[in-house]
Amino acid sequence: MGIGTTAPSTLLEVNGTSWLRGGTAPTTGLFVDTNGNVGIGTTAPKTGLHILVSTGDSLIRVGSTQTSGASFRGIETYTDAGNDGALGWNRVGGLFELKTGTAATTKLAITTGGNVGIGTTAPELFWI
Repeated sequence: MGIGTTAPSTLLEVNGTSWLRGGTAPTTGLFVDTNGNVGIGTTAPKTGLHILVSTGDSLIRVGSTQTSGASFRGIETYTDAGNDGALGWNRVGGLFELKTGTAATTKLAITTGGNVGIGTTAPELFWI
């Protein structure tokens, strides 16, 4: 089925600005502009993903119910040149980590006890 096109290339193809709204009287929802930018709570996304809330905290929640295997839950950035970065929770090590570099190695680690390590994933002291 095509919306805004007479020759859809998939089961559903929408050509142009798109909305996905929910609730009884929605004013905003998921919005995709003609450049492919996605807005949640906004009809004028400024970047690839733009989230806007009118009340409360503005958070992105990342999680998994998997208890074995992959251990890192977070947000990753990358370039085609391999310059990676990640920020998130390492389930196996029990650390909140900041990773950078071509191998995205841990540069900063915070334990559940509040110890902070720079250049180590095993910080032993809590200093202020």
